[in-house]
Amino acid sequence: MTRDDVLDILRQETIDILDLPADTVMEDGKSFADYGAISIDIVTIVSGVMRRLNVSVPRQDLYDVHSLGQLVDVLHSACAAKE
Repeated sequence: MTRDDVLDILRQETIDILDLPADTVMEDGKSFADYGAISIDIVTIVSGVMRRLNVSVPRQDLYDVHSLGQLVDVLHSACAAKE
């Protein structure tokens, strides 16, 4: 699974949960708050992405994530470790 694949799954989950337009572009440097997410939305999105990727990321690893790009990198690393 490539980093772009992970980003696409994150994008799909975010659009679904936040009811954003289908053509919404997810930028690496932005945060969920930039797209109008509140904390429960973020938990729902991240959980959904991990379920779809069939990976588990320790909460401690997520505490240092402050942008969508960082989250994609953490999830992509989890996928690579699984393979």
